[in-house]
Amino acid sequence: MPIETHWANHDQSILIEKFHDVWTWQQVSKACQMKIYPLLEDVIHPVVLIQDMVGSHWNPTTNLLQDVQQMMQTPYPDNIQMTLVVSGNLAIDTLLISAYKRCGQDGHIFQACSTINRALQIAGDYLNE
Repeated sequence: MPIETHWANHDQSILIEKFHDVWTWQQVSKACQMKIYPLLEDVIHPVVLIQDMVGSHWNPTTNLLQDVQQMMQTPYPDNIQMTLVVSGNLAIDTLLISAYKRCGQDGHIFQACSTINRALQIAGDYLNE
């Protein structure tokens, strides 16, 4: 699968999805169900999800609107309170953040970041507020 999921810290408060090669929204949905849900099963505190898409490519399987609908059909668990997208691609950043804000969960924060280091800094600041 072109998506790896792992904790970025021992506190299990920052979760990273690293995208490799070419991926589809169906694979993102499957990764959520098979990897993120089990990792968060016993975690009750707030979590920040970082989606690191740098160096990967989205493969639209149908059309843009259907892919966005597919993306929103598998909501992330409630304790993921912030999603940070690192893609290095302004068009992807804009599309994802717009779709997340329009179709995402209430109270969830979505933001694009220029680098993984910036995303980790924002996540740490958010969790330490």
